[in-house]
Amino acid sequence: MKKFTFVSACLALLFSMLFVSCHKDPDPVDPTESYDQVLTQDGIYLSIFAFNNGIVQKMDYTLVNHSQAELIKSWINALSSTEDGTALYYTIDSALNSLNRTKFPNSLYSVNMVNFTDGIDNASTYFANSQWGTHYQNRSEYQAAIRNRLRTGTFHGHSISAYGIGVQSASIDPNMFLASIQDISSDDDNATVLANFSGVNAYFEDIATNISTTNTVTDITVSFNCGGTDRIAIVFDGAATPAQSNCMIEATLTSNNTLTNITYTGLTSSSAATITGVQTNGSIFSFTFKNLRTTNNTVPSTYDVRLFRESLGYGGNTYAQDVEFNPASQSHTETKSKTASIILVLDISSSLGNNFASVKEAACNFVDILANQGH
Repeated sequence: MKKFTFVSACLALLFSMLFVSCHKDPDPVDPTESYDQVLTQDGIYLSIFAFNNGIVQKMDYTLVNHSQAELIKSWINALSSTEDGTALYYTIDSALNSLNRTKFPNSLYSVNMVNFTDGIDNASTYFANSQWGTHYQNRSEYQAAIRNRLRTGTFHGHSISAYGIGVQSASIDPNMFLASIQDISSDDDNATVLANFSGVNAYFEDIATNISTTNTVTDITVSFNCGGTDRIAIVFDGAATPAQSNCMIEATLTSNNTLTNITYTGLTSSSAATITGVQTNGSIFSFTFKNLRTTNNTVPSTYDVRLFRESLGYGGNTYAQDVEFNPASQSHTETKSKTASIILVLDISSSLGNNFASVKEAACNFVDILANQGH
């Protein structure tokens, strides 16, 4: 009986060890393993896909600033146009997949794509079906899928701003080519067909200048005593009265320490229509105006901010300056970095011929303009 008990105990211990080993908790998964690139610094990032009969070259996301610009331009200038073929949709699809597999800083606020070609896609269906197991019956099906992805998809929580640029070859049906350029754009207004290559550089420059790449936002906080309903004016240009100011905020201060009926003169802000004050000390509340900019896109100075109140004015309906407001201690500026993502998809097929030099020049100028914004 004792022998049986000993053997049973050994078997029980063995099964227990096997159970524990088979049901061991898995090792914690590193969340970055699901990404091909992990980016940590705020700023403007550029990735480039060059294609002809397939994707020829890919440049991973690179921070665009003055020190990196020359390296990026060297990469562009090293491209060669040697093969025919236009795998346009497959390259865009791949670039969007790469976008999803890139970890950006939490400050990402702008996702953009610029697509250039001089021809009609003739290779994408083969590459997608053979490499990804898709079942596109023809180019039109793939074209419709790309249009839908660019116009309805979200990437890291953002819609994409996609620009289509085309220079039409003589043998291509104009309506077909225009439809193709529109379908590689996120909006028809972002699609442009150029008559010749002389306009490529200017159009690339226009996109680089107007694309949403501003990489900083500035919040300005103003603090003052609250204690009832009042009409206030916050003047940023040192004017003696609000009537003389070209740079100010007017608002109604309510009894619950909230600003309503906010109007901006010479300024813009991304703040909501109502701003609730945050108590800082006794009756002093702080009001933050998000991304406050002048209409010339500069940061307003807080050096000589002045606060005016109607309650101090003669008869209660004329502004008078609140002399107890101290701009040095009761106003401050906070600059927050933001991140923008840009993908450049370039056709480098041999059909470009001597015009390939113009395309590379336009792409290099595009990089320089971004670098000036990224510093």
